[in-house]
Amino acid sequence: MKQKSHFLASLGLLLFALLAACTPSATETAVPATETAVPPQAPSPTAEIMADCFQTATALAWLDVNGDGVQDEGEPPLPGIEFVLEPTVYSRTTSDENGMAHIFATTPGGQCAESLSIAVSRHEGYLLTTPDHVTNIDLDQIYAFGFQAETAVSVPDLFVEGASGLDVAADWSVTAVNYLFKWIGDGWSAYEFEQIEGVNGRFIHANGRDMTSQVEQLRASLTGLEPVDEVAFVNSWTDDYPEWYVELVGENGRSVLLSSDSTGFRGHAPWYVLVDGQLYRQTSGDIGFAVYDLVSEDAQDYFTLNAPAFVEEQLEPGARSSIFYGAPDISGLLPIAANLAYGIDAASGNLQGTFVFMDYADYDTSTYPITGAQQMQITLPDGQVQLCDLQPEETEYRTTIWHFSCSLPASSLPLSVNVAVQLTTSTERVLISQGQINLSSADVK
Repeated sequence: MKQKSHFLASLGLLLFALLAACTPSATETAVPATETAVPPQAPSPTAEIMADCFQTATALAWLDVNGDGVQDEGEPPLPGIEFVLEPTVYSRTTSDENGMAHIFATTPGGQCAESLSIAVSRHEGYLLTTPDHVTNIDLDQIYAFGFQAETAVSVPDLFVEGASGLDVAADWSVTAVNYLFKWIGDGWSAYEFEQIEGVNGRFIHANGRDMTSQVEQLRASLTGLEPVDEVAFVNSWTDDYPEWYVELVGENGRSVLLSSDSTGFRGHAPWYVLVDGQLYRQTSGDIGFAVYDLVSEDAQDYFTLNAPAFVEEQLEPGARSSIFYGAPDISGLLPIAANLAYGIDAASGNLQGTFVFMDYADYDTSTYPITGAQQMQITLPDGQVQLCDLQPEETEYRTTIWHFSCSLPASSLPLSVNVAVQLTTSTERVLISQGQINLSSADVK
């Protein structure tokens, strides 16, 4: 037993020695001096993920059967019209069988746009009878757009089919001519306004000059007109250029509006004509020559007489004129239309806004330099007339801002109202500017 125990003890000591020899010492676990130690690495930062922006808006397309730009009872919805929400991406939506286009816009990794617009993107086979876009929209509102089939567009009764398009009918009577000249430059915009009224079949200027032949020439220049639904212009000027707005007032107050953001002569076409809510274009330059003969000699200096013939490729896209479509959505109202701003007051429900006049006494060459506004009124669809509160605010640079507030029915908001503004002049003559404001696209403020 002792020998066996001694043998086992010896065997245990031998195994312990072998294990000790195979176990590295503390100094042997260090990294050799010839090798570079790799420092511990910090955790990689997580990439910042920017959330997408989601915004929604709703448009309604309807078939404007009579083409008046107003959604009348019984006019059906229109499917297949494409809308886009700007400025966003991935936001094109087509109206469904109910005419509704629920636009869901996604802007990847960016902030939501504060000011959005709904615009018509595609409408093959139809012409717009309302503006093609609405700005500064409320995402909780539904915005309606009217369309009329191209084959269904009726020719206004004061037009006849001509050799190269539509011509004004020879028996259409003009009762007054108003024009506004707007000079655009580096400084403030200058405005010149003229009003020539017909009396006993003659048109006599305030300076005593008989303008009858010039007015007849202007009416006869409305030839070769083609329907369009957008505005373009030619600008050959490098910095300053004029804009022209002319209103031919016919019987029963029916107006035909003319406009050109170009200089108005051949090579600086086109001129645009608005009749019964439909926009027409003329590229021959005939309207420009007629307007040239109508205006004063000082205003004639702003035309280009020896311009080259009109070239279609010269056209550049332009924003719709505020007097025609554009924003704000108004027609007529010369000469306040170019700077008229308005909206619906959320608290009172009133139509409120401003327009601006400047004192151009130093260089105003018009017959009736406008000095201010005397009265403003609106006429509701039921014929009710409402006087508006009208208050001036004197500012620097000889500018007067006129603030107005007009009461609207509390029960239901009309789609549009007729507006008349009495303007005072330095000659103590009262001018009346008339037009219409479409309230369906008015901002609620």
